[in-house]
Amino acid sequence: MMRYSSQIVLAALLALPFAGAIASFPSGIEAAQAANRVQLSVSPGQSRYPRGTDVRVTTKVLGNNSRPIAGAPLLIQEIFFNSARQRTEQRTITSTTTNHEGAFTLNYRVPEDPNKDKVTLVFVNPVANGGSNSWVIPIGR
Repeated sequence: MMRYSSQIVLAALLALPFAGAIASFPSGIEAAQAANRVQLSVSPGQSRYPRGTDVRVTTKVLGNNSRPIAGAPLLIQEIFFNSARQRTEQRTITSTTTNHEGAFTLNYRVPEDPNKDKVTLVFVNPVANGGSNSWVIPIGR
């Protein structure tokens, strides 16, 4: 009996350092987001987009294993040069999360305002080592 209880105590003592190490590992989604990338696809695909054109930008957040990450946070910003004010401006379009397939679709209208030039959409997964991607909209006919 004494030998059995000493084995239990020894096993518990050996397990303590491992339990601490395991507790410091990130859980599921955090681990997947530790080193990820953001993919973009634009529809319709054109070499130039006239002002007022509706486009769909589909974003996918992929983990370091190239699998989509469901529920990944996503921040989308618009950066442009305001030619009337002669300065670069930016605004947040939305802060959201990806769906169960690791994707989010943004329906976006190319600015009709002639003072909004050099428009860039930026898609950021704002976690540590989170990926980002951007699309510079080629405005014109």
